[in-house]
Amino acid sequence: MYVKETLNDGLRRSYEITVPGAKLESMVQEKLSEATAGFSQKGFRKGRVPTHILKKKIGTQTYNDAMLKSINEAVSDLLRKNGDRPAFKPNLQFKNDSWKEGDDVLAEVYYENIPEIPAIDFKSIQIKRLAFEIPEDFIDHFINEKKEEKSENKEQNVISNLDDSDGASSAVNEHSHESEVVSNQNDISEQLIKTPLSEQKSEEASDDAHELGLTLTDQDNPSMMDIGAQGQDLDADFHAGSEKNVRKQIGLALESKLRSIIYRNERQKIIDGLLDQCSFDIPPTVLKNESLVIAKQRVEDKKQSDSRDNNVTPHENDIQIASRRVKLGYLFHALAARSRIEVLPAEIDQFIANIAGLSNMSFNQASKEIKQNEQTMTQINNEILERKVLNYVSQSVTIVEIAAKEEEIFELLFPTPK
Repeated sequence: MYVKETLNDGLRRSYEITVPGAKLESMVQEKLSEATAGFSQKGFRKGRVPTHILKKKIGTQTYNDAMLKSINEAVSDLLRKNGDRPAFKPNLQFKNDSWKEGDDVLAEVYYENIPEIPAIDFKSIQIKRLAFEIPEDFIDHFINEKKEEKSENKEQNVISNLDDSDGASSAVNEHSHESEVVSNQNDISEQLIKTPLSEQKSEEASDDAHELGLTLTDQDNPSMMDIGAQGQDLDADFHAGSEKNVRKQIGLALESKLRSIIYRNERQKIIDGLLDQCSFDIPPTVLKNESLVIAKQRVEDKKQSDSRDNNVTPHENDIQIASRRVKLGYLFHALAARSRIEVLPAEIDQFIANIAGLSNMSFNQASKEIKQNEQTMTQINNEILERKVLNYVSQSVTIVEIAAKEEEIFELLFPTPK
């Protein structure tokens, strides 16, 4: 068997493999001999069928199997010898289409290697952490914002009712519907309290919050809330003895929201720092395929055409997004391997349980549907792995605390609409 390198360019490799006809014939004869013992043919005793008859029956398949086996063995030896790690299954193509018995078998093998990820000094990644306090006027701004939202909703509902009675156009009705489901621009609001004030008896801080239409998911970490229950007057809600408690809860919720924003920003900066620390090529075919996936998704989102159209061409931005995504995938898996970080079955089950809760599904139903989808399971595994790797890296990066400016905090909590 002969192996000749025909391409060695970056991560791309191509080899020409020749299997001598004599070796192939020897493999075929060996296979035929093995098959003879259990082969039955009318007119012959079992195991006594002549080889030339047996060859007519199963010869073609035996030759095909022998060719594939010999080439696969050659590729395995080649990968082991060179220490290569293909990014995908090597592409095999037989070259001599006019092959006949006794001829050598000529095949070409092409693959692209998984890139080698260089060592990274995590401490050289510097993260500026914002130190902050929530000013009282931010709480006032949030309360005023809720009042304005409520006022706009009431006004829009009146307009909608008038339009409905007069047979107004559907365009106005659609706009009215949008106003009814408007949420706080900072995603702090999640749901409205529907319990009447008359049914709320407790004077504790949490119940004071409810009297103001303030919903807290966690008293120690009030990150989800909404002020101003349906149809209630916010000014009337601030009765004696509760305003202080409610303002405190709002402040804690804003603080929790801001910490969440800062956390996400820091994680993004860590990712950028990791990419800046190391430079490596990525397999061209993997990049091409990922770019096509992103392009098709873009077309589907914009509903420009059928996303299944094979003629979709990736834009430059699609390629840039794909490049970053592929690089991060290789980077996270390399760091996980070096740090012996693994995704545990219990972590996957917990992830699925969270999905089930959000989807109003039972865990068993969600688990069955998700685990049958290989692509979804891969996405879940990658997301958990990314989080664990980032947690690991964040313990070693250099943190520099800086005092945040009020305008900086304000823009994070109440971003200017674009």
